[in-house]
Amino acid sequence: MFASLAAGCPVITIPHSNAVLPIALTVRIIKSVCTEAGISQDIVNIFCSDDEKDYRAAALHPSVKIIDYMGKSEFGDWLRQHAWHARVLTQQSSYTPIFVHSTVDYDGMIENLAFGLCSYSAQLCTSPQNIYVLREGIRIPGGNITVEKFQSDLVAEIDMLIQKIKPSRELLGAIADVASVQNIHRFTEGKFGRVLRSSKTIIDPDFEAARIMTPLVLTVRSPPDACFDTYAREITGPVSFVIDKDDFKNVVKELRNLSHKFGLLGVGLYTTDAKIENAMKHIAADIGALLSINFCQNYYISQCAVFTDIHGGSINPSSNVTYGAPLFYHSRLRLTESRKIF
Repeated sequence: MFASLAAGCPVITIPHSNAVLPIALTVRIIKSVCTEAGISQDIVNIFCSDDEKDYRAAALHPSVKIIDYMGKSEFGDWLRQHAWHARVLTQQSSYTPIFVHSTVDYDGMIENLAFGLCSYSAQLCTSPQNIYVLREGIRIPGGNITVEKFQSDLVAEIDMLIQKIKPSRELLGAIADVASVQNIHRFTEGKFGRVLRSSKTIIDPDFEAARIMTPLVLTVRSPPDACFDTYAREITGPVSFVIDKDDFKNVVKELRNLSHKFGLLGVGLYTTDAKIENAMKHIAADIGALLSINFCQNYYISQCAVFTDIHGGSINPSSNVTYGAPLFYHSRLRLTESRKIF
């Protein structure tokens, strides 16, 4: 919104159906500031409808020249295919896969991963979903952590966090989409992996109607291609997978594959090996993903400052714009000229 206003572009905001009031209050404040500055308050407006057809019609209106969209890929793909008259800037469905190779702070890493799987019920586009480990285990100073121990430690840390942070809504938030609850039930059946931690419903006495559910964690070993298509795409809600691979090459191959097919905004890495780190830097740059290395304790992979961190690489299907890059702002400006002979 501010990028467009800074370029002198009028803005129409379309709020989520659950966030109409806060967006309306925001627009009202901006309008009042415009009035104080002697600028027409009509430069900012709000548009709401109960019918998605109205949004499609609005996007195709010839007076709309810039569309900023963040949301599910289905509508983002439609905008890219049909709104040819406008500059369409999208960031779509995504999540953060994480490769755990080695660490000097095992407890801090486990704490960080568990918080990421719980925070906001993993509903952010930057939330962890797939955690890759090598079958040989995780290297730590003076030893090795087996895959099985890593799995049990991660589940135990999730349980501890949920018990520690009260009320649970302060950690888990609430699940906004009914489809996310359906995902939890579908994956609980165990068809796509063995359940390491079952999801449970929490009743909040202050908000009894809120959908609050704990994370579901599954493990997948040497998955066939059909299973890959299931867990490689974004699964809304607190559903995550621990996936063990034979070697680093297979991890790289899968990251490239899912980035090309579904898109990634970021990748997480835990390693003490300079060669692994250097290789992952090249891979992340190639697929256009933000690489977060060795985030432990309270530095969370899922958090991203969109005006300072590079958010979206404009390379894979998750985005065609990079927040934090000059082009995001410059693309709203145009250059023309007037010529006159005296």
